[in-house]
Amino acid sequence: MRRKNRIIGLLTVMTVLCLAACGEVPNVQEASENAEMHTEEGGGQISKVDEADKDTDENPSTEEIDKMETAANIEETVLVDENDIKITATELNYTNHSVDLKLLIENNSNINLSFTSGTVGCDRNAVNGYMVGDGYLNADIAAGKKSYESISFSKEALALYGITEIANIQIGFSVQDDDYEDFYTGMGQVNTSAADSYDYEDSNYQKSIKSGIWETAYNCSIDYYAEEELYNQNDIRVVSEALLTNKDGEKIILIEIVNDSQEMIYGVASEITVNGLIVNASNWSAEAINPGTRRVIDMPITSMLDKVYWPVFGIQEIGEFAFSFAVENAAHEEIAVSEEIRIGLMGEASAVDDSGEELYSDKGIRIISKGLFEDPREYSDDIHLMLLVENQSSEAVFIDEEYGSLSVNGFMTDCSAYRGDAVPGKYAIVDVTMRGSSLEENKIAEIEEITNIEITLEIRNLQYGTVDKPTIAIEY
Repeated sequence: MRRKNRIIGLLTVMTVLCLAACGEVPNVQEASENAEMHTEEGGGQISKVDEADKDTDENPSTEEIDKMETAANIEETVLVDENDIKITATELNYTNHSVDLKLLIENNSNINLSFTSGTVGCDRNAVNGYMVGDGYLNADIAAGKKSYESISFSKEALALYGITEIANIQIGFSVQDDDYEDFYTGMGQVNTSAADSYDYEDSNYQKSIKSGIWETAYNCSIDYYAEEELYNQNDIRVVSEALLTNKDGEKIILIEIVNDSQEMIYGVASEITVNGLIVNASNWSAEAINPGTRRVIDMPITSMLDKVYWPVFGIQEIGEFAFSFAVENAAHEEIAVSEEIRIGLMGEASAVDDSGEELYSDKGIRIISKGLFEDPREYSDDIHLMLLVENQSSEAVFIDEEYGSLSVNGFMTDCSAYRGDAVPGKYAIVDVTMRGSSLEENKIAEIEEITNIEITLEIRNLQYGTVDKPTIAIEY
């Protein structure tokens, strides 16, 4: 399934870290005082930002983050003038919390149109060469009419990229008719009065993350940061990597991608593994990156595998984080061979815990029961059967539940399964979720009341050919 759990840049990181400025959840975790330094083998990069490498002698205050130069302004600039529509940037305004770009949108066509920007389907906005998940627009404009609109960029979001002055803004637009048919898709740029003098090397994400701003104002710990080029194809590069942690122990991987090509591309991350365990097999993100810009994509690891289950699979710390990285053009056609990117975060990664009851072993595939678990969400009565899959065969497989095959204590029970996609040499997870409502109908109220489970699993290759179809039974 394409774009499962799609993430929109560092705006999501701000939400996960619970910024104090937003007033949502204060007091996120401070940086660990005794985190050890680790040197990447052959890379010479440190895994903890050294105090000596910070760009300031003292940690910056939140006031410094809110600091935004407000002298830069714009002249009226036509961003779009095609297909009987015209979009003009009219002025740039500053508030206490945002930078606002004013637009005049003219619908000179004979049909009603909807104009959007900064949405999941049209996420192509950039400020000073950094793609940002900000600048939301949703305007319905009738045929022959005009409308003044405004799109905003959060100062806090811009501060994550070290942006304290606006030199230029790129806006991507999607225009549709009443039948949701595409009428226009494109992008415009407006330069400010600071564009000619702005130093792009002096204000950037890499400098910001090393400065101490993140720890001080956003109260997160930066457990690892490296400026190591891990991918370089067709003028697309992965140039830096970071690991962040908040007060609840939620961990987020940040990957900085540079697009030096002449076309808009999508950076696609999939087959995400932690310590050799696949925690997300499908596409986690497909992020648009304009020509000549950079994007920082974020991958919250605890959103892929709840931390409740980490000890079950032997994950104490994230020793190695890996994912498959592919580049697609605007038509979502792959234009470069995908590569696996590996990040050694803590030196040697701990081995996957493959203990448990072996339920199946054939054709190079092992399936192991890791036990029954109550749903970690307070509002859910579901119960999870967690299975570990080890693939020592020569081909990738996926394991799913045969629909309608699950019985608990001899009673047919509704369930869903998060299928396990296992590539050769790695482990994967199959999460069979037994519905609490169905268990209740079968007079099963507690996890301790489950005495036996029977389920049929389908093991298929990537061409959906059946490898095997075992029925497994577990006694408790």
